[in-house]
Amino acid sequence: MNPDDVQKLKNLLYELVPADGQAAGNVTLRKEVRARAKEKLGLDLSDEDYWLVHGALHTEGKVQIGRGYGGSLRRTQAVSKPTIPASGTGYKGEFSLYKPFLETIQRDWARQKSIPSSSFVAEVTAQKGSKDTGGRWTRPDVTLIAVRTYPFVPGKALEVITFEIKPLGVYSIEGVFETASHSTVANRSYLCFQVPKDFDETLLDRVQRTAERFGVGVITFVDPSSFETFNTLVEAEHQLPDPAEMSSFIGSQIGHSNQLRLQELIR
Repeated sequence: MNPDDVQKLKNLLYELVPADGQAAGNVTLRKEVRARAKEKLGLDLSDEDYWLVHGALHTEGKVQIGRGYGGSLRRTQAVSKPTIPASGTGYKGEFSLYKPFLETIQRDWARQKSIPSSSFVAEVTAQKGSKDTGGRWTRPDVTLIAVRTYPFVPGKALEVITFEIKPLGVYSIEGVFETASHSTVANRSYLCFQVPKDFDETLLDRVQRTAERFGVGVITFVDPSSFETFNTLVEAEHQLPDPAEMSSFIGSQIGHSNQLRLQELIR
């Protein structure tokens, strides 16, 4: 096929992928695009031609590959649009999520991770005014720092865990790169999306795959104050940041009282 035919077939296939963000199976798409290619362009589309066009749309970022028998496609643009929020959430904007999210992390998430309440500090680190962070993406929204001991490992281990929080409707893959940048100062980093009830988590398939490549964790939650609505889609991998960078982050971004508490725990 010449480049002009490829472009026309890409347009045909893209038009057949539902504009509302729903997935369409490759079996059906292949049959329909073959019929339209014959009718409108006079082209006999082979399976090889279909997968060539399929791959081109995916490479351009216009569609996402999904699950199902034979696989499926959904429009990337539709996924990126805000999902209709669940009514009665009571939270307006990202800033309103920080405090209840922090409280849930301290109360429930840490317990699930077997981190005793007496061995960590945690705080909102997103709003630190004019303090230097070293770059656009180097300030997490919430940070938990634990001092842990292990039966067969000498000494104490300091573990910095960061959380990047995104409000309803913000499901961009850019959040993965933002969260990955925390690895310069953190051992584990999580990208956390507020989602409506009955959210179709397959909409985050591409985000999950990219997060896995970078070792970033992915968490969804409906209500930041209710741990029962939290769901870990991807577990964060343990990183080994430069100790000097980690110490500098604690010294510049963590409150004085928590710094003193950490010094007590480390002794």
